[in-house]
Amino acid sequence: MVSQNMWKCDVCGYVHRGDAPPNTCPICGVDADAFSPLEVTATRAPKRTAAKSGWRCIICHYVDDGDAPPDRCPVCSADSDLFERDDAKETGAATAPRKHVVIVGEGVAGITAAEQVLVHGGDHVKLTLVGNEAPWPYYRLNLTRLLAGQVTEAALTMKDEAWFAAHDIQRITDTVTSIDPRARRLTLKSGAVLDWDDLVLATGSHPFVPPISGANKAGVFTVRTLADVHAIHAQVTPETRVVIVGCGVLGLEAAGALTDKVSSVTVLESGPWAMMRQLNQTAAHHLVDFLQTRRIEVMTGVSAKEIEGGDRVTGVALTNGAHLDAELVIVSTGVRANTHLARQAGIETAQGIVVDDMMRTSAPHIYAAGDVAEHRGRMYGLWPAAFSQGFVAGTNAAGGEARFTAMAPFNQLKVLDVDVYSIGNIAPTDGSFRTFETGTVQQYCYLVMRDRRIVGAVLYGNTADAALISSAIEHKTSIDELDALLARLPGFADFVRD
Repeated sequence: MVSQNMWKCDVCGYVHRGDAPPNTCPICGVDADAFSPLEVTATRAPKRTAAKSGWRCIICHYVDDGDAPPDRCPVCSADSDLFERDDAKETGAATAPRKHVVIVGEGVAGITAAEQVLVHGGDHVKLTLVGNEAPWPYYRLNLTRLLAGQVTEAALTMKDEAWFAAHDIQRITDTVTSIDPRARRLTLKSGAVLDWDDLVLATGSHPFVPPISGANKAGVFTVRTLADVHAIHAQVTPETRVVIVGCGVLGLEAAGALTDKVSSVTVLESGPWAMMRQLNQTAAHHLVDFLQTRRIEVMTGVSAKEIEGGDRVTGVALTNGAHLDAELVIVSTGVRANTHLARQAGIETAQGIVVDDMMRTSAPHIYAAGDVAEHRGRMYGLWPAAFSQGFVAGTNAAGGEARFTAMAPFNQLKVLDVDVYSIGNIAPTDGSFRTFETGTVQQYCYLVMRDRRIVGAVLYGNTADAALISSAIEHKTSIDELDALLARLPGFADFVRD
């Protein structure tokens, strides 16, 4: 088994490799005690057989494995001087051409897959990464912090030119236009063709923009790439009025990033409360009250009907008949997996590219990982899942063996000056679930339990117990074993005894 020490930040999901967690998370800044071990099991690829020369009889072609030719050929009796060194007698993978692994995508799944190919393949694998963004691979997770000015662009870099050069990795900045699984070949927009032995699709996802009239006007943005952040920065002024369509994690992070840079920020939520998928109603109410203190208005039960203006946006017409003036609109209504290459190639897809526990697709020698992969009917869109899936895909593509298991979904706000954490199932569907809540407007805790185990949680104002709760959900720990949590939450011990 391959043993690699890895630590997952239970706040933002960043994964750290090392004997111990970092002193602070480079993504969200929390301390080391917010990290928990991340377990991904892998079996190392078989060792390649060392090259071995022999001696070939030029008369009958008998091959002798000795360090020197025999005195006489045992087949035709030719003398030793009629033997020649048989360099072609190199057996095992060391004699074969280097296996070519191509990875499409340079996000966390693609880069982690590349790291694992290097671990398991070494000098016996030729590695090529294809990405469609010119900058060196970067932490997309930190784009809203860049938008807020909390980090520099340089701090976002995940792997730089030196890393690619040190590991002899070919990097191609281009767009893949087609895949031929039978020929094991892919074609690039430039017309270039790449042959591969194993392929990892880590093509990620793209922002979903609802069919809102006027969504193509200048001044309408999504936040998915460095180029998006640069474009928004170029337009923002202290007089800019911003409307954000979508009240999920990314939408609120964008609101928090811009509130001190613009005249006003209004966030639209079509449901009855903010962050419906991540928060229960009480936590959402506390959050909206806090957002108002930050000059962020949240409008619930309403959505954008039309983005108004000529070539450039001037306002947003709402479904309730109201109108908002705006010079900048950010659409944050979720993402869709980039499955088009797989579909065109005849690879099985649903919401994403369908994979098994080894990240194998329906096509031989093709793997998928990250936001594009659908595992057991689930799309994750989470850093730890993308990391773990990339780890598994890269290991298996290089000849090792690893498997991915399910993870509990979680969410965390990183930009706003309030701690909000959500994990697991927070919306009970029947009487087999029990819920517990305690706290105040400043600090609030909501737990969902089933069969004396925590299956979901919302923490508002204080996320100190995030790591403990995350571990309890992941390992299905009984409530009775959570002494620290029982002691810290007022009334929880009595609730458990009932």
